[in-house]
Amino acid sequence: MQKTQSIFRMINSFQGNKKNNNFTQSRNCPVCENIEVKVVHAYDDFQFFTDSNSEYKRADLKDCQCQNCFFLFKNPCYTDSGLKTLFAEAGFSYGSSSHHQLEQIHWLNKLKLIKPQTKLLDVGCYEGGFLSKLPSQICRMGVDVDLPAIERGKTNNPDLFLSHGEFDKFTPLHKPTTITMFHVLEHLRNPIEVLTRLREISAPDVALIIEVPILELGQTNDLNGFFSVQHLSHFSKNSLLNVISKSGWHIKEAEEIKAYNGFRVVAIPTTNKNMVNLKSNDLILTQKILDNWRLSQLALEEKFTKLPDDGNFVIWGAGFHTEILYQLTSLFKPSRKFILIDSDLSKNKKTWRGIEIYHPTCIEKLLDNPFHLIPSSYSGHESIITSAISIGVTKDRVINLYDGFRVY
Repeated sequence: MQKTQSIFRMINSFQGNKKNNNFTQSRNCPVCENIEVKVVHAYDDFQFFTDSNSEYKRADLKDCQCQNCFFLFKNPCYTDSGLKTLFAEAGFSYGSSSHHQLEQIHWLNKLKLIKPQTKLLDVGCYEGGFLSKLPSQICRMGVDVDLPAIERGKTNNPDLFLSHGEFDKFTPLHKPTTITMFHVLEHLRNPIEVLTRLREISAPDVALIIEVPILELGQTNDLNGFFSVQHLSHFSKNSLLNVISKSGWHIKEAEEIKAYNGFRVVAIPTTNKNMVNLKSNDLILTQKILDNWRLSQLALEEKFTKLPDDGNFVIWGAGFHTEILYQLTSLFKPSRKFILIDSDLSKNKKTWRGIEIYHPTCIEKLLDNPFHLIPSSYSGHESIITSAISIGVTKDRVINLYDGFRVY
């Protein structure tokens, strides 16, 4: 490793990244096909992870609200090549915790949706972690668009029936009697087509379980806020109802998940495909979410204005949260110097906007130098602080951005 003083870099010392217009494309409202929309949230020249001279990984992002049915969606939307290139380094940004999976299974058992004869299909199964925790007596099927994840799942859990394919085109091994989609629908650019296809390939008495984050529970105190970079649709209770209804399903049960932002519904097939409600308070809810998000931004800015205008800063986290810090705050002043640390080995020895990325163990070699440490993560904020202190970083060096927050 270089001498500690020489590894700190100024922001934007790498100039190779550019935008690629082929990574996004405009679209109409995916629910009612209306063309009249209003931009409610945007990032300009948003960089997706590490620097690259060969792959342009920046894009202008906009979240819009339909002026007819009030659905919130990303427009322009990522193309297939955009999703593949921009999210290639997402790594630790994906995945569901084992705790959440066990709670979901307990809930399915409570509703008697897991029986010996059940044929369960998990849509967006990734490596099959959720399926592997289900009883081995039932038929456990999964599908995902991530081929490497499916291949890893087949190796680790050969008794699962895992398929690679597009959700709106594939056909499962058996007609499912239970379908689960836990925090998947918000990542899809064609939710109605996918739900329509799932109805076509299912048993007549199928139960569809969908869980998504919703606008009504979207107030957070973190900078990411409700309008996630990864989400192509941003649901409210009303807009989710319209999407499900238009796809040929009827909501039988619904409940909010109190521990995090989750709205869980059980739907059954119906012949009525009409949207049920275009009048809603989604406009008011959206404004409340945006107002709350701006307060979170101001709270962080107050902390950053108290920091010295120069000096060395260690940013722990080379993911979306750090790019959003760059987009929305004054942390990255040209007079300050930085290094990034991240436990994701695929990012180590690379750079983000010219700042080098190291493994967290490098902090031990920096302890004799003055620096401030910024934990930059959505869900791992508290664990980063704990790890930093265990390595030897004193509390007075750590800039605690959040006093706890609600995750999903």
